[in-house]
Amino acid sequence: MHIAANLSIGKSTLIKWIVDYRPTEPASPQADLACENERLRLESRGLREEGEILKKLPSSSRTKSHEMEGTKNPLVLVPVMRPVRGW
Repeated sequence: MHIAANLSIGKSTLIKWIVDYRPTEPASPQADLACENERLRLESRGLREEGEILKKLPSSSRTKSHEMEGTKNPLVLVPVMRPVRGW
């Protein structure tokens, strides 16, 4: 086990790391779909929240895109990133 020697660790430590971090079972299409569904749910929730925030803005703050052309400081909305559990 040259790798263990190169890392200056024992063989048993290297084997434990490999066992601990190796996936227990291959990812199934259902697992991939579940991950994608969760990602889409979170994205949808974020978009709904952004829509609610925009609805609460006073009408004078809302600028139509054609009115923004040529302005020096157009309204720029920046999404707020929240930590996601399980990532």
